[in-house]
Amino acid sequence: MTTVDDDYTGHVDPGTAARRTLPGATILKASVGPIDNNAYLVTCATTGETLLIDAANDADVLIDLIRRYAPKVSLIVTSHQHFDHWQALQAVAEATGAPTAAHQIDADPLPVRPDRFLANGDTVRIGELTFDVIHLRGHTPGSVALALDGRRPAGHAVVHRRLPVPRWSRQDLAARRFHPAAHRRHHPGVRRVRRLHRHLSRPW
Repeated sequence: MTTVDDDYTGHVDPGTAARRTLPGATILKASVGPIDNNAYLVTCATTGETLLIDAANDADVLIDLIRRYAPKVSLIVTSHQHFDHWQALQAVAEATGAPTAAHQIDADPLPVRPDRFLANGDTVRIGELTFDVIHLRGHTPGSVALALDGRRPAGHAVVHRRLPVPRWSRQDLAARRFHPAAHRRHHPGVRRVRRLHRHLSRPW
């Protein structure tokens, strides 16, 4: 059973989880899998409905956290097509019965065909929470991040510059690097990331 720490600092050690309370929402962040991927359960404080971002790995851990803390999963969003972000997707979708969503460009490799395709400028409603969909091509052609009420993007928008990511184009990198979302508070998709200003100021 994964212990949930209510003293949320933004850092989560591998195999642990932490919870942060915001006005109107609770964010539970879990580190799963061998490379410390982040999975997020964002729950509406009013309705109890929850958005899961990246059923990345360790299905048993995620299902246990959902049952204990977020039993009303309304949607599962996969931020992009890389295998380390959807290893638990099929099992969690089957366990919760929740529909899934991703950008259409990144949908083919996923083990579950998305019930909804996301595009830049779309909104996702979970209870009384509104998430803006931001298309952040560059890491993959169909990478997306979600901004809660325009403030807090979550997803695999920024990675360490040494992580091997194939088929990046100069145009895609430029679009990702200077997207307005880069100036907001981030909840990244992997644990080991650098501060955003370093990404914005360094050449790739």
